[in-house]
Amino acid sequence: MEICGEYSQKVGKCELFFVFLQSMYSDFPQLNAFCALLTAHDVRRAVVCPGSRNAPIAHNLWQMQSDVDLFPITDERSAAFAALGMCVQSSRPALVCVTSGSALLNTLPAVAEARERHLPLLVVSADREPELIGQLDGQTLPQQGALEPYAHTFNLPAASGHRSQVTGHNLRYAIRVANEALVDLQRDGGGPVHVNIPLESPLYSFRTDILPPVYPLKVHSRKNSSPIPAELIDEIAASPMPILVLGQLDAGPIDAVRAIDVGTKMLVLPELISGQHGSGRVAALEDVRLEAEGAVIVHIGGNLIDKPLKTQLRQLGDAKVVRIQEDSRISDTFFHLTDVVRGNPVAALEQLAADLPANERVREERARLVRANMAHREADFDDWDDLGVMARLSEALADVPLSALHLGNSLVLRNAAKCIETDGFRVSCNRGTNGIEGSLSAAAGYALIDDGLNVVLIGDLSFFYDSNALWNERLGGNLRIILFNNSGGGIFRNVKGAIESPAFGEYIAAHHDATAEGICLAYGAHYFAARTFEELGEGFEEVLHGDFDRPALLEIFL
Repeated sequence: MEICGEYSQKVGKCELFFVFLQSMYSDFPQLNAFCALLTAHDVRRAVVCPGSRNAPIAHNLWQMQSDVDLFPITDERSAAFAALGMCVQSSRPALVCVTSGSALLNTLPAVAEARERHLPLLVVSADREPELIGQLDGQTLPQQGALEPYAHTFNLPAASGHRSQVTGHNLRYAIRVANEALVDLQRDGGGPVHVNIPLESPLYSFRTDILPPVYPLKVHSRKNSSPIPAELIDEIAASPMPILVLGQLDAGPIDAVRAIDVGTKMLVLPELISGQHGSGRVAALEDVRLEAEGAVIVHIGGNLIDKPLKTQLRQLGDAKVVRIQEDSRISDTFFHLTDVVRGNPVAALEQLAADLPANERVREERARLVRANMAHREADFDDWDDLGVMARLSEALADVPLSALHLGNSLVLRNAAKCIETDGFRVSCNRGTNGIEGSLSAAAGYALIDDGLNVVLIGDLSFFYDSNALWNERLGGNLRIILFNNSGGGIFRNVKGAIESPAFGEYIAAHHDATAEGICLAYGAHYFAARTFEELGEGFEEVLHGDFDRPALLEIFL
């Protein structure tokens, strides 16, 4: 803020400082982001208790008096009940702000009452630096979870009063946590929420002229055949580039996705593990950039494999994201989340297929990505390596009547995503949170109760780690395994700098000379091996088309 020279000469230092206070906010970016979201979530009354650590919070609320009614009360227990009374009278959220230490504990009786009566009481506490907890520092105690089980704590990321220390990912995280906390006030009919804000010295720094621009998160809960509100459908339809991103799905091919794609109503970007046709467009993003200004992204499904997809969508500065899911979690994968629709994803897809018009820009971008993917597939995959063999395998699978394709994690999964597209079969992978464990066992369990042909693509570490999956006499010949054996964790060779470590071979990539032949012999599985392209073709024919009464495995040495 600038003050003209003539006026500045007429005021004393105290008066000048007061002028600054009248027009400036705290220099804590995470606190400013939280305050910017309050009125968007209908928090318009605040009870403030005195204190030093919470002074920046009190200061910001004081600056917001045109939008928030402020009430000073000294006793924290009384203040919390006063805010509770405001919730009762208005049926709207009310905030109580306290300093660090035992001040927070004094709000617990009111918080317990609010929980039982489903009242949206918002407790905001200032906190000390995390490293000072338990170090005999005054007014310092563990505050995260201090009001449980009556109110869950949402802890904003800690930072000092220097703006440069809360930027980028950390600030986005603060905005997401703040949105989650404020949305939680209305969850399950309403209830109390605790927001804890660690603040480090200097506390009394007020040089920020405006609160940051933030998107308030909207949550729509509609348990019917049309879960997406009409106004949101209109916003998606009006976007110059509506995009449908599909992460991991276990439902198999969905007719509504095909209708959206064929009708060019949205640019459909399905991951391989979504089980939907068109995953090659996602693979093409390794070579080309999306042209998606003004995008509204509808995100459905679980985990994503493709890093270029996530990176490009995160870099779309003007994008808005609509997340559709049935549970109460909030997943801001692409850093632009504006709406969460809590409803059935298949019903939402059917609604999008029925209500959205065709989009010419979508048609053009879809064609561009298809061309890029064709060029990508025509690249030279003739080398005897993981990617070259996966390219050959994708051709061999084209005439195999698959019921399900099972993918081990790590390099096999990423190469499969580059080379294979779904065509009427289900795709399964332990991609929720697992690493290499359980890939083969999960596929075996699936095949035990599925009569169709189940093909497993798996790496060597994943296979040997989980080889006991074959220790099952009830496994039949419908389980076929393609084992990529490159003598260790091949994916680590792609991690920048990893191979430069002297610990790489033995301790990072877990180099080995093991083979699966003895394991197959022990468990009664049929075994084949390939070390050349000629043997590979013969192995594919045997394992993918042979008639077996027990599992069959092709081990490819790379």
